[in-house]
Amino acid sequence: MGYTAQSLTERVRMGYNIGDCLDAFSRERVTGERETPDGLSSETLWHNPRISDKYIYNVKKAGFDALRLPVTWFNHVEGADHTIDPEWLDRVQHLVDVSLDAGLITVLDSHHDVNRYGILPSDEYHDSSVKYITDIWSQIARRFAGYDSRLVMEAFNEVRLPRDEYEWHADDRVERCRRAILNINDYNCAFVNAVYSAGGENTDRVLMTEGYAACIQGFMSEYFELPKTAPGKLMLSWHCYGPVEFCFRLENGENYSEFDPEYPKSLKFIHDFEDMSRKFISKGIPVWLTEWGSVNKDGNLSHRIAHAKWTRELCRRYHATALWWDNGKYSDFALADRRTGEFTEHELLAAILGK
Repeated sequence: MGYTAQSLTERVRMGYNIGDCLDAFSRERVTGERETPDGLSSETLWHNPRISDKYIYNVKKAGFDALRLPVTWFNHVEGADHTIDPEWLDRVQHLVDVSLDAGLITVLDSHHDVNRYGILPSDEYHDSSVKYITDIWSQIARRFAGYDSRLVMEAFNEVRLPRDEYEWHADDRVERCRRAILNINDYNCAFVNAVYSAGGENTDRVLMTEGYAACIQGFMSEYFELPKTAPGKLMLSWHCYGPVEFCFRLENGENYSEFDPEYPKSLKFIHDFEDMSRKFISKGIPVWLTEWGSVNKDGNLSHRIAHAKWTRELCRRYHATALWWDNGKYSDFALADRRTGEFTEHELLAAILGK
């Protein structure tokens, strides 16, 4: 133990996400329509195989220092106190154990719990969201109370106002956005209190908090505040798919497969780094890009490599830490074959890792 958020961050050059497995869930469960089986079988719901131990060891072998395990909980809880299915918690614990044994700093989060069954930042759902966060993180923290500081807990993922015009960007001049940011402040506090109250090694654990939708506007708002109950132990989770027109395959609007660092939206992304550095990193609050990457757009590998090198250099310049998002699909972000557990995209991997 004894790590601060800063000293732990200094151990990580580059990290990796295993997405679309533990965070898979039934869409019917969200809409209220007919439910599909949730249990352990949900891990393969989005057409990836179960995460193998070999795959996790290969994450370390490939050259990554940290592993983020996105986990959805809402479809694995029962009752008014959100009791987590013990089989699900056992499965998550097994993969955490493998990750730590592999020598990876391990980030465990609450992913896709942004719905009326879990966390929403509107005033209407404030109290139920605080209870949900307190209930699930109290259970998770108790299960991992004996684990040292190499296990980082992350409060939630992209808490936002769903299907709102401000779903993915906050404007705190708008009342509902301002209220959402203030409510998220409360949610971060509830998370910190739940983990630290669980005892054991949790009282010294490094924790990861987040702003509205994990977007730049949420962090830069004057209304965003970090909990004051964990000095030196907090870091921020920021999602940086930028420029979004290059990183994603957009169905509507501008969409391009060639990366240009001089493109206005690329330059805007640099300003975002400058803002995060000035407000947080320079004051000893580490910032982790817990999700970043670019999708495969039919033969644009050289541009993805250029974008990876550019983003890695920005992280180096501004002392941020990045974790590549891999959803197991070669048409998107995949670096590895989920069936064999082997990393296959060697050129892109080398650019990401700076080899």
